[in-house]
Amino acid sequence: MRKRIIYSICGVVVAGLVLFGIYAWHPEIAPVTPPAKDQFPAATVAHGKILAAAGYCSTCHTTPGGQEYAGNYQMNTDFGTIYSSNITPDPETGIGNWSETAFIRAMRTGVSRDGHHLLPAFPFEHFNKLTDADIKAIYAYIMSSVPAVKQQKKPTVSHSR
Repeated sequence: MRKRIIYSICGVVVAGLVLFGIYAWHPEIAPVTPPAKDQFPAATVAHGKILAAAGYCSTCHTTPGGQEYAGNYQMNTDFGTIYSSNITPDPETGIGNWSETAFIRAMRTGVSRDGHHLLPAFPFEHFNKLTDADIKAIYAYIMSSVPAVKQQKKPTVSHSR
């Protein structure tokens, strides 16, 4: 009887870990060729610019004195220092090879194109209130109007306790 209870508990724990792994895992979204700057309608780009300003995108994705949207804005938290990502259309260090689908996923769920979590900084609750059309407009603005900047993201620095 005791063995049966122990095996049942172990089975439940293993099943829970498997289910959590399935829930937490996100597949990579294939990179795309950077879109042509002129492929987006001017009205969509203008709307995206307004939304990016209203969402303070450049505030969190621009280090003081740095190039706009190139990342590395330092955020000190209880568990360490994190740095924002480069969201310029640079295909190597930014989001230049991200599709709209990858950008929407990052905004809604905080998961990068390559499948890693952008937590703890992303996603913010209010980004989930944006429509897909609004997120696509921000994407259009960034991909067509923001200059590509090659700048690697600084790694997170954990605090030891």
